[in-house]
Amino acid sequence: MGTAASLQPDPLTITDTVTPTITFLSNIKQLPDAIDEAIYTKEKWPLVLDLDGNASRFLKYQRGSYLLGFNPADMEKNHLRKLLVGAIEHGSNFTIKFNAIESTEQLTSHFNPTFFPNSILNKMEILDEKEWTPLLRPDEGDKQPHEYQSNDGFCLILLTESNDFPPEMQEFFQVIQLGGTNPNPNSAATKPAAGEEDSLEAMFGAAEVSNQNPTGTANTCD
Repeated sequence: MGTAASLQPDPLTITDTVTPTITFLSNIKQLPDAIDEAIYTKEKWPLVLDLDGNASRFLKYQRGSYLLGFNPADMEKNHLRKLLVGAIEHGSNFTIKFNAIESTEQLTSHFNPTFFPNSILNKMEILDEKEWTPLLRPDEGDKQPHEYQSNDGFCLILLTESNDFPPEMQEFFQVIQLGGTNPNPNSAATKPAAGEEDSLEAMFGAAEVSNQNPTGTANTCD
């Protein structure tokens, strides 16, 4: 994680009162569209409240990296760097799962400009050459900067099993709740049609991906 001097400041601070805005889903098949809406319409990364466990299973089948935020090995700084370099190049998912997000420090404590920069919170910034160039280590097998190219399909996804989260995270994340009680009592959730509760294997026809793999056959965010 580096020394304290090397850590970047936490951009997830409260500047104004934040009114929670949560996209409620009753069906796992609504998740890809909700993620796309978060990224391309609201210009934020998705923070998925996985109250029924299906989002976690779904994202394991998508192209990219699936990390456990509570696992020190997964969150080791050079491990994060290597997977981030691959995900940015291949335009794949970079999913981090937490059992619960009680503090922004669970994410921001890992920020480091040459391993896991805080610019990851902004899609346009992290895809900029000046942000990803310091991540490259040609002496460790990475491409030279002039050979490397970022891919617009890159997608940061935070995942938690709890419906509690620090409100300041909404500055950079669109909250998507799958399962549980609709937090928006005045809106109706789309009900799944008969036969939509298929297994994930039948839905995607793909094997579960490793958390070490930045490439694959499918991408939620494309």
